Amino acid sequence: MMSGSNAKLLAAGKRLLTIFAVLWGAATLTFVAVKLIPGDPVAILIGSANSVVDDSFRETLTRQFGLDKPLWWQYLRYCGEALTGNLGVSYQYRQPVVQVISAALKETVPLAVSALALALVLAVFNALLTAGRHPRLRSLLAGLELMLLSTPVYWIGIVLLSIFSFKLQWFPVTGNDGWIALVLPVVTLSLPLAATLSQVLRDGLEEALSQPFAMTVRTRGVSETALRLR
Repeated sequence: MMSGSNAKLLAAGKRLLTIFAVLWGAATLTFVAVKLIPGDPVAILIGSANSVVDDSFRETLTRQFGLDKPLWWQYLRYCGEALTGNLGVSYQYRQPVVQVISAALKETVPLAVSALALALVLAVFNALLTAGRHPRLRSLLAGLELMLLSTPVYWIGIVLLSIFSFKLQWFPVTGNDGWIALVLPVVTLSLPLAATLSQVLRDGLEEALSQPFAMTVRTRGVSETALRLR
């Protein structure tokens, strides 16, 4: 009989193996996809399959990227460097891939965190407002949630841009001019997520409010608002 701690360790081990398998599969598919690109690899590296490349420069690139080695050697080198955090050099930007990713994360992380925070606030407020009461408002917001879930995110962004950037000119269309440039992207990303979280939170809150302990709390004179907040 396996103890509870051993079962948890086994489950955690299986999840780690699954994550490793997914990452290895994604890395392998990426390697294969790059190698299947038709044309001269060196010409592709410099950005044009029809470019005339100097012989010395071609030899330098060939040695740098290991293109003169067997395919299996290139694959093992690729996997080994990935395991050590060396993701190589970007063909397009001519910079280490880690630096390219880091630069992108500086913009992506604040956007993602802000969108998640706004989605949580909207979802909690919606669930507290409509769970078990206001049937008409609940139906209206449920329909709005369904519409947001079925609408592509890019279309939501286009609508918001059309209204608040092109027509009202409240927010910039492009650029990264501080927090004001984050408003529309954050709202665009948060609305579908808030719709999903609202449905889950509202269903959970309605189930909790129907439990015997909620009835007991009500008999003690606790207001409905205080009960919901608890």
